[in-house]
Amino acid sequence: PLYGPDRRVAAEKADPKRYNPHCNDCVLGEGPKSPCLGPLVTSRPAGQTLLVITDWPTAVEDDRGAFMNSTNSWVRKVVEPLWEGSIVYTHGIRCAVSRSEKDEPPDAAFTACRGYLRSTLDAVRPARILIIGKTAGIALLDRAVHAPWVRGGYAYLASGAVAYWMPEPSRAITNDLYGRDWLEDARHALQD
Repeated sequence: PLYGPDRRVAAEKADPKRYNPHCNDCVLGEGPKSPCLGPLVTSRPAGQTLLVITDWPTAVEDDRGAFMNSTNSWVRKVVEPLWEGSIVYTHGIRCAVSRSEKDEPPDAAFTACRGYLRSTLDAVRPARILIIGKTAGIALLDRAVHAPWVRGGYAYLASGAVAYWMPEPSRAITNDLYGRDWLEDARHALQD
């Protein structure tokens, strides 16, 4: 082969891990109040399950719980009316990352957290997945995509689930043009 063997490991091929609230598998577990922050589940009686994966928890979420910061609250307001079934919200990296480390989590964090994401995939068995942000894409598929350049981009998992790439939403909240595109992409991913 031209490039040699592919050594990347997607989440669905990683070994599942039991949830460990005192995770010390990497350096990120040392700082936050809530290491290995678990998922937030919105249960509904009918329909298939949607899995929403964002990059990592913020300091606000470390204090108040998963998906409780303003950006992720906005994501929930957009996504929940578009999906009829249950929704599970989780992070690709499970520990809050300090501002100094925000741009690039260490590779050890992806390795440590990938098994937890695999456990979530096995438990939830989603029909559809929203990958929100670069880090979430690396955590799930070991691939980074600049989502605004590949609007409507998706990947199939071995389970048959379709994973759609979505841009990080902070710009969409403050800019009407980005907000309109984000909503359009969410409708495409969740209703088509």
